[in-house]
Amino acid sequence: MQNNNKTLSAPFWIVWGIEFWERFGFYGFQAIIALYFTQKLGLSEKETIYLMGSFFAFTFGFIWVGGLIGDKVFGAKRTILIGATVLCLSYLGFIFANSETIYYIFAGIIIGNAIFKANPSSLISKMFEKGDGRLNSAMTLYYLAINIGGLVCMALTPVISEAYGYTQAFVLCGVGLIVGIIGFILFYKKMDGLDTEAGRHPVNKTHAIYTLAGGIAAFLIIANILPNTTLCIELTAVVVTIATVYFLYIALNLESYERNRMLVAFVLIIEAIFFYSLYFQMPTTLTFFAKHNVELSIFGWHVPAAQYQFLNPLWILIFSPILAVVYKKSKLTHATKFCIGTALMCVSYATLYCTKYFATESIVSGNWLVLSYASSSLGELLISGLGLAMVAELCPAFISGFVMGFWFLATMIASYIASYIGSFIALPHNSEIISKQQSLETYTSVFGYIAVGILIITIIMIALTPILNKYTNKIKVVEDHKADIDNVTYHPET
Repeated sequence: MQNNNKTLSAPFWIVWGIEFWERFGFYGFQAIIALYFTQKLGLSEKETIYLMGSFFAFTFGFIWVGGLIGDKVFGAKRTILIGATVLCLSYLGFIFANSETIYYIFAGIIIGNAIFKANPSSLISKMFEKGDGRLNSAMTLYYLAINIGGLVCMALTPVISEAYGYTQAFVLCGVGLIVGIIGFILFYKKMDGLDTEAGRHPVNKTHAIYTLAGGIAAFLIIANILPNTTLCIELTAVVVTIATVYFLYIALNLESYERNRMLVAFVLIIEAIFFYSLYFQMPTTLTFFAKHNVELSIFGWHVPAAQYQFLNPLWILIFSPILAVVYKKSKLTHATKFCIGTALMCVSYATLYCTKYFATESIVSGNWLVLSYASSSLGELLISGLGLAMVAELCPAFISGFVMGFWFLATMIASYIASYIGSFIALPHNSEIISKQQSLETYTSVFGYIAVGILIITIIMIALTPILNKYTNKIKVVEDHKADIDNVTYHPET
């Protein structure tokens, strides 16, 4: 789908809208789920961290499967509706949640997210030709939708859960999905001509039946293995191996300029793993840190421990429009932006470490978390926010859904690294016997080790970035040459 105007078209904003409501539901759920496990279901912090590691691993790690479904079976638009419906039903399922049914609800959220997540970005990538300067801005504004939705619901669900209970807060997440689904259906026809190849044809009934059967089987398997962390890790290893082999198989069987482009993307995805392993401390470790050692107020306003997470989408909301303008004029490569993003995460954890020197009776001012979240959120925009644009630009359009999902595979690996890191910080189940001073020392010492570790990664990336930049510049020269001498060889899908 080609649009020669400088402004973004109606289909972009329709996709933007359903992404907003999907993230409204997911981030509202994410904000309170860790405390729900410890306060409502009686799990320890360590058990919660490992369970959340498995949840996030499966939530993001299976997105590539949803991308394949959008590419090959239903088409991206139909797949979006299916995924949103599954998510809606799963959030509403908290009405019936208990210690046994919770794993089936989690499995529903995992399956729904896997079906949904890769396809909106896949549609957006098809709105622009390769090299269109609006792609980075569009992806940044798309990422803005994610964080506006997250900001609104993260601000609401902690307050609702305290005032009325967790069930009502989770139901709000489901209601958000209902609004998003209705809006997407009402404006569906405005997206005529925009879809993956499978979406331009009637659904193959045989493929649909196999896909449905696979989804049901995956739902039952995931629900029953989530409590078993070891088994989850083994399954993760299988999924990562299959997806990586498939990615490299495709790359190595392409022409040299496309192959090199995919390999550069592969290196940057590996870097993203380190970033995400620290990013995933927000809903668990940083929430528990806020609960135990942070003053529950920001600039005089009361803030529940879980609500500190809303600082992340708030800063994204502030920084996104600024970066969207900067990207139109900036010549920074993806590798350079990723390197800067990693450095900013280092600053974030260095800030958290330094809080120990400014604590009053082992309680830290919430304003320090404001600064820490500002740094990590800006880094997130440079890595996570541009990751989708990176794979859209560097990978062939005919596998756009798969590579969008493969990008999220980095989070699958990072989820378990995050759990491993978090296990060193988690306080014992009877944490009331631990003094505030002891818990502050535990948290800040690990924050310091994290800062040093990510500093080492940053230094390595500083050394590698010129090499990657030189490599991508060579790729661009080859692409331009190909386009000049043989416009049949390379046809951007629009």
